[in-house]
Amino acid sequence: MKKIIIFNASSFIYGAERGLLNLINALKNDFNITVVVPCKGPLVKKIREVCPSVNIIIFPLSVLMFSLSPLYFAKFIFLFFVNFFFFLFYINYNDIDIISTNSLLLTFPVLCARLLNRFHIWHIREIFPYKFMNYILGNYAKLFSSQIVCQSEFIKEKLHLNKAAVIYEPLNKKDYKFYGYSRARDKLNIPHNAVVISIISRIHPAKGQYEFISELRKLLQRDKNVIVLIAGDISISTFHNRAYKRKIEELVKKYSLSNVRILGFVDDIGLVLSAIDICTFPFKREEPFGIAAAEALACRIDAFYPPAGGLSEVRRIFRRGNDFNIDEIIKRVRNYRRYANTRRKTTFNIPDELSLKRYKNVIIKTYKNVP
Repeated sequence: MKKIIIFNASSFIYGAERGLLNLINALKNDFNITVVVPCKGPLVKKIREVCPSVNIIIFPLSVLMFSLSPLYFAKFIFLFFVNFFFFLFYINYNDIDIISTNSLLLTFPVLCARLLNRFHIWHIREIFPYKFMNYILGNYAKLFSSQIVCQSEFIKEKLHLNKAAVIYEPLNKKDYKFYGYSRARDKLNIPHNAVVISIISRIHPAKGQYEFISELRKLLQRDKNVIVLIAGDISISTFHNRAYKRKIEELVKKYSLSNVRILGFVDDIGLVLSAIDICTFPFKREEPFGIAAAEALACRIDAFYPPAGGLSEVRRIFRRGNDFNIDEIIKRVRNYRRYANTRRKTTFNIPDELSLKRYKNVIIKTYKNVP
């Protein structure tokens, strides 16, 4: 049985981490898997649930970000060399056959693979908002990686990865626990007759949570029966991200928006999907793909998102969804009528392009074809 080591940039569970869990689920019966994560967090527990036999290494990792802080770059360079030499020894000593990187933001594993002459598979699930960074990282990946897998055609295009494979992240119904409409609201302490809007995403300036609440503020002040749930938190703690979260909290406090609830990281995403009426994605830049939007559409929830970037592929797959428009969202809120005796059954319809069976067939073939 071949040995694989997979490097992941975060220990929370957002798009890339769900991709990691799917990858482990697909490969667990055919490979001996080691996963490296930067710290303890919800992801470790989830990995154990998917495959108890996975070897998990918790080790601080050099995660690439765009920052103007000299302290960040000093830390990045220090960790880069520590990571490189430690895992160079670890991979060689443990006879690892395949090195897999699960994020564009981790750049040292591919150099370990090249120096040790091991096969490297790079799963790319994100892009930078800057063209020159995408150009540099795309060429870096092409130069050193043996195989590149992109999460969407949009990522492939933006990073100029002409020969990369595109494998969409699947949706697996078993990953979600759905509740009756009333029960879900009871668990979240939400009135049954409220209209609930959600933003399911990590908190980040590019995700637009602050701007959305600002635009919706007058409605939220006037109608306390409209509730906004922010399901997510900061994934990488930088000054920029912390300041943005603090800005949201100050806005909520300044205008006494008690009907805006920051849930933080939500492990049970099915609970949120079972309780909401409208799912919004007020993104300020083009998204690489859009797993949360796909989840909302699979549940047949009214979803508002910009049909650009990877989300244009989500629109093509589901053929559903509304363009993001604040006036239309407010109009939809006003048209909703919910009563205490209303019970909604959550359905989950997964298109074939996002099925786990199709994903497994392609991924297993990709890894088993490694020489």
